[in-house]
Amino acid sequence: MGDLIDEGSLADQKTFERYLHRFSKIFFLKNTIPLASKNVIFIPGDNDIGGDEEIVIREKVDRFHLYFGSPGVIENEKIEFIMVNQLIDSMPININPTNRTNTMKIMFSHIPLTTKWTKFTDRVINEFKSEFIFSAHDHSSFNFISDIKKKKHTYIQRLERNSFDEMSSAQWRFGQQSSNSVCEIIVPTCSYRMGSKNVGYGVLTIDTFRHSVTYTILWLPSRFTCLYVYLYVIMLCIILYFLHLITRNSKTIIYRVM
Repeated sequence: MGDLIDEGSLADQKTFERYLHRFSKIFFLKNTIPLASKNVIFIPGDNDIGGDEEIVIREKVDRFHLYFGSPGVIENEKIEFIMVNQLIDSMPININPTNRTNTMKIMFSHIPLTTKWTKFTDRVINEFKSEFIFSAHDHSSFNFISDIKKKKHTYIQRLERNSFDEMSSAQWRFGQQSSNSVCEIIVPTCSYRMGSKNVGYGVLTIDTFRHSVTYTILWLPSRFTCLYVYLYVIMLCIILYFLHLITRNSKTIIYRVM
């Protein structure tokens, strides 16, 4: 969902390749370039190619596609995945201009498209007629359902954290949208370095028979809780180490009983 490499847009070639190697090891990806495959899709974020407050240049975009290499459209039976890039106002060619009834069209964008309706949002939605959009960037977790003609939200839902004993309520099912509606789900970050309190991995299950999707979030443990646990363990180890030194250097008195 973008922002794959922190500070990747600022890295020189040698540093970028080192980041790339670490990234592929973390997620058990193949060692060959590009990293993308039929089952693994990458889209660029502003931390990868620039944007937001940083100028996007062609060399950074080309470098990302060289090493990650995801196509703009991936077709899989009755599902079509579409990757768009609002950072550079880029979208692929529509190779399958069918309606929603025949094919489930799911769009991926690093920048949310319907939170702030733009000309680019108009173009990609009218061109591909996608009913589901998955985006990131904001490091939050929301569901927006919007009216395409009125260009405004008709429903907003925060997809909140749930406890493990309520897993059934931690799933959200979204059915087929009307021809005038689009459903956008903003996926939270999975990186602690983004400074977000809640981090996790979004999991999507697609049901082509019912023309619906089921979405859930595998939340990661709290960053600060983990840091406190690490600090406690380190302090405990230090105390035990000093106790070991004290007892080792102390004189042992042996009493002999006759």
